[in-house]
Order: sequence, then C-alpha cells, then structure tokens
Amino acid sequence: MKKLMVVLLLMSTVFLLIGCKDQTETPIPSEETPVVTTYDVIFVSNGGSNVATQVVNEGAVASEPTDPTKEGFIFAGWYTTTTFDEGTQFDFTDVISADTTLYAKWTEEVHTLTEAEKLAVDLEAFESYKDMVLTASSLNLPTRGDQGTVLTWSTSNQRILTSRGVPIPNPIGGEAKNVTLTLNARNGEARVTEIYEITIPAKTESVITSSKVLAYETLTEEYSVADGELLTYYVDNGNVPFVDLQDFILLLDGYIYSDEIEFLWDEPTQTLTLSYTTTYVDDITEEEITETYEAILDFNANTITVQDRSFFSGYIYSTETNYSAGLSYLDEYYFEEGNPVVYDLNAYRFDMIYHEGDYVIPFHLANLMFCGGSYFNVYYNGDHYKGIYAYGDETADFMTSSLNKTTIPADVRLATFDAFAFTLDYFYGLKEENGVASYYNELYKVVADMLNNVYLTSSRAYSDFVYKVLDELHSSMVYGSVYGGPEGNTPSISLANVGERTNAWYSVYYAVRDGKTARWGTNPIPPFRIIAGTKTAVIYLNSFVTKAVDDPDTVIDSNDYMRDAVDGIFAADPTIENIVVDISSNTGGNLGALYRVLGYITENPIASHYQDPLTGEKTTYWLEVDTVARTNVNWFFMTSKVTFSAANLMAAIGKYQDVATIIGTTSGGGACSILPIYLPDGSAHQISSLNMISYRVGSDEDGWTYIGIESGVQPDYELPVSGLTNDQMIAQLIDQINAGTATPYQS
Repeated sequence: MKKLMVVLLLMSTVFLLIGCKDQTETPIPSEETPVVTTYDVIFVSNGGSNVATQVVNEGAVASEPTDPTKEGFIFAGWYTTTTFDEGTQFDFTDVISADTTLYAKWTEEVHTLTEAEKLAVDLEAFESYKDMVLTASSLNLPTRGDQGTVLTWSTSNQRILTSRGVPIPNPIGGEAKNVTLTLNARNGEARVTEIYEITIPAKTESVITSSKVLAYETLTEEYSVADGELLTYYVDNGNVPFVDLQDFILLLDGYIYSDEIEFLWDEPTQTLTLSYTTTYVDDITEEEITETYEAILDFNANTITVQDRSFFSGYIYSTETNYSAGLSYLDEYYFEEGNPVVYDLNAYRFDMIYHEGDYVIPFHLANLMFCGGSYFNVYYNGDHYKGIYAYGDETADFMTSSLNKTTIPADVRLATFDAFAFTLDYFYGLKEENGVASYYNELYKVVADMLNNVYLTSSRAYSDFVYKVLDELHSSMVYGSVYGGPEGNTPSISLANVGERTNAWYSVYYAVRDGKTARWGTNPIPPFRIIAGTKTAVIYLNSFVTKAVDDPDTVIDSNDYMRDAVDGIFAADPTIENIVVDISSNTGGNLGALYRVLGYITENPIASHYQDPLTGEKTTYWLEVDTVARTNVNWFFMTSKVTFSAANLMAAIGKYQDVATIIGTTSGGGACSILPIYLPDGSAHQISSLNMISYRVGSDEDGWTYIGIESGVQPDYELPVSGLTNDQMIAQLIDQINAGTATPYQS
C-alpha cells in the first residue's frame, strides 16, 4: 500500500513539473512540421462554361482543367492577358508563385460548307427576283457568288431584259412586258437551275429629281458663241442630262439667231410652237417673199412635227470660214416639196417634260435636232458643256471629266442604244436604200452587248455595227465614250471587223496605193506631170480642202493647189491639149473646194442635184465659179473604186454634165454628206446624212427622177487599176478616145 502511494506521489510530481514548464517555455518546431503557403489560380472563361478556381501551394503547378466549352467557338488556350498577346499563353508546367488569373481565348468555329450548301447560300441573294416587278434601271446579275458559285444567266427575250440585267421597257402608254430569267448555278459538282418570272412595266412619265448648273465654253472659232451656263436636269434619279430647250437655244446665240425664234406655249394642248420667219427678194420677180418655219412639240404625245426639215437650218449663222467663196448661185432652181416629218419620241423612250415654265427635253435630242446638222455640236462630259466644230481638235479639251474611267450607268447605256436607233431611223440617208424599216430590228440582235456594263464589250458592239452592218465609208466610229477616257479611244479595226463592201473598197485601195508607191516610192507624188512625147498632162488631186479658220498654215487649199497646177502645166508646155485629173486616190472633202476646182475646168453652170430620202424632197440649183476655165483642152477624170464622196460627185458631174470624160474603173460611191452625231455616253460617230447627192433624168414636162450616186459612177472608158500610174497606157487610151477608136465601157 505504501509502495503504491509513493509511486502515485512521484507521478503527480512529474505531471506538476510538466504543467509548470508549458506555461513558461515555447518549444522550437522541428524540421518535420513545415509552414505551407497557398495561392489562388482563377479561370475566367469569357463566356464559356465555368471552370473552378484552384488553390495551389507555392511552388507547385496548377492542374490543367478540362477545356471549357462555348457554343459556336473553339477553345484556344488559357492566357495571362486579356489581349492574348503573343507569349502570354499559360504553361501548366510553370510553378505558381502568386495569385494568378487566366483568361480563356476563343476562336469562332468555322463550318466547312459542302458544295451544295455553298450553292444554296449564294442563291439566297436572288430570292427577291421571284415574281419581281422590275422598276430599277438594272438588275444585278453577277457571274460568281460569294461562295464561289458560277452563275450563268439567260433570258427568254433580249428585247425585254438582257442577259446582263438591263430592262428595256415599252414606251409611255405601252403594256408591261413579261420575261423569264433563267439561272444555271454550279458549285463544284452541285448544280441547280432557277427560274425567275419578271415583269418589266412600261416606261412612266419622267420626273425631274435633281438639277445643277454647268458651265459652257466654246472651243471653235467658226462661230462666235459666248461662254455661259446651262441649267441641267436629271430625271428618275438617273444620269441622263435634260435641258430647257429655250435656255439651250438662247445659250447658242451666235450660232443660232436665237432672238428670232418665237416660243408659243399652249397650256390646254400642252404643245410648244417654235417659229421664225425669213424674208428675201426674189431675183426674178423682184417680189419680197416671207416664209415662216414652224416646229410643234407635243408634250403629251412626245412628238416633234415639222412641215419642212429646213426648219432646222434656216436659223443658223454662217461659219467664219467662207466655204462658198468664189461661188455664185443662179436665180434658177428646181424644187419638189417633201412630206412633213413627225418625230415619234415615245417609240424611242424619249420624254419631254413641261416643268415650271421650262420645256425640258433630253440634251442629246436637243443637240442632234436643233444643233448638229451644220457640224456644230455641244458636248456634255458630265462636268461641263463644250461647243465644238465637227469633232473638235484635241479630245482632252472636251472629254476630260470626272466620268473618265468609270462604269457607264445602266440608264445612260439604254439612252445611248435608243438614241442610236432614233438617229439611224430619222437621220441616216441610206436607210431607205438599204430597205430597212427601223434599225431597232438590227440593233436588237446585239442589244445584250451594246447594253453591257463592260465598256470594251459595248464599245466593240457599236463599232462592229457601224463597220459591218452599215458597211459604208461615210459611217464610222470617231470617238469612244467619255466614260472610257479623255482620249476617246475606239476599238482597233482590221479587215476582219468590216463588211463585204468596205473590204472590197480596201482591196482596191491597197492596189492603187501599191501602184503609186511602185511609181514614186516614198517621195511625194508631183502635183502635175507632162507625159513625155505627148500633149497630155496629169494633175494628181487626192482631196478637196477649204482652208478653215481653225486650220494651221500647213493646210493647202484645193483652189490654190489647182490654180498652181494648171498654171504650171501651161508654163511648162503651152501646147498641152489633154489634161487628166487623177482622182483615183481621192476620198473626198469639202464640196465648196470641189466646185472651185471645177471652175478651172468648165465655164458652164454646175448643177447640184439633191434628194432627201426621209421626206422625198428634191432640189436642183445651179452655180457658177468666178475663175476662168481652161476650155481649150480636153478634160479627163481618172477614177477607181477609191474615188469616193466629193470625188465621186466630181465624177458624176464630169459624166452627166459633159464636163469631162471619165476613164478608169467605177468610182467608190458615197452619195450623202457626212453628219457628225454624239450619243448620250459621249461617243461620237459619223453617218451618211439625208442630204443625198444625185443626178437626174427626165424633163420639166415629164417630171424628173433623182438617182443617188451611192453605187458609184461608171467610167466612159475603162482603164484598169494597173494602168493608173502607167503614162503610156494613159496616153494611148486618150489618143484612142480622141480618135474615136476606143471601146466604151460596158457594165
């Protein structure tokens, strides 16, 4: 018992000692119990699924979590910056030494479409075309979709909607037109054909939607027209210019006797009457004669009516250049009145608008009908108006503008197409001879190309039409569109781009040229030569030129040329008996110059016969030249197919008026004078006008038949092309003609 008490006492003493020590001493930790520091790694998923924050011991690495998800996106890693800069992507092998926030980067998930899906996406762009009523000036018909689909369009009727999306409506008052547009779409192996039924409403009356004032400047010295301004209207939010006809005529005072033209508006009938009078004294009866010319513009019916086409020429000033110098017109003349002309503007989709007292008509119509007939034209380049004579001098002077190198708007392309048809139908002198009812029928065969928004395609279409379809040397494309550039470049032309008649002309032209080159080489052909050992001389005359006020000093007037040649011949040999005027290379020129040349050949009055194929009007007048003719010699005109235009007329006068004997081959034709025309796209052409040179058969008693010389003049005696430069052949034929032993030409 005692031993037990001792043990217990000892144990309590130990416990007491231990308890007292805990209260007075702090034990030192051992290496087996370290202090641990931790950090938070926060995951910002940026719209993706939630990723839990990780608590990571210092010096440890974070566990790479399962990738978050986000609809429409692909997870692209965790970054330590919100801008995901290069080099900031987090590496989960890096130890953690501080609190860390990581940001999820996403890239948009791109679905790889199948070819069929791509095709379907591209076709969605044309859903609105189904059962469409098309009122815009064009329909977007691309050839390739955004997904690479190849789109091929075709139309059931090019005269309603072209395959490039240009609608061609009926005129005002006409019916709507329906057309089927077919789309063949291909994307790889996937193919679909879509059909769109489209309605093209008839043209509605034009509404003026904007206007601006443009400056006008005269660039020719032939007429004294002051610079000024012209208010220009635009209709239906389009690009085709319109002008007030009265403003237009007043602006051109100095070219037009503007103050003498009276404008009379009748509100109930919506008609405008333009009138002016001319008074002259008849040289035979000595009576004073007053004639009144009228043009009636019906703004309801869209028609312009004249009883006499002379209305458009009687109000014009003479040019500064005196093209009639030395010519006297005799009192005697012959005249057969023609028929009135009604210009149906509706048929060509032209619209005239009476607007707040202004008589608003398309600018190109005003220029063509009231201005361009005497070679003066007003040119519109989108920024300005320029007055030019014929085709101007430097194209950059009038074609430089903001329109250069831009796409021709659809409404301008259609207006150009319509204006070309209108011009050919009402102003082309060979329409009747060619048996054409309306040139629309021919133009519609190439309408898709002419209305093409690719300039090179449309320009080539117009060029080919002029050279292949019209196919005569008085008609050509002079300048390309102002939209093409200030140079007015036209498509290149070769014999592959011209018609059969023009090809035939050039084949002879090359032969004639080669013959002259073989004879004279690169040296100038002498103005005249005397054939050795004969009494025959030859004058080489390759054009008819009246030196104009705008011409440089190097231009030689034909009157001076002919005078010097004739004087030179007789100075060299006063005994000359025969003179041959070589016009085998002469392609024409000014008629006044031609008449003055004839003044050295004949003292007889020269008859000029003209007919108007549009109205049927026929006119003959006689003139005399104030030079002294050499009537003591035999005159001969030498011709070939190259002999053209004014030279063709010289051959006709020589043959049908007993002025000269014609030797050579049939001349090349060219019966009509040239008319410069400018279309709404700024392109320039020349065409055979309604002023058709003719000869006539019949009598005053039995009536006269006027025959155009478009087909050329047959020679009295044939001399082949190979003989045109062979002096021995020329002299031998003339000797035979004078002796009465030559064989007349048989057609």
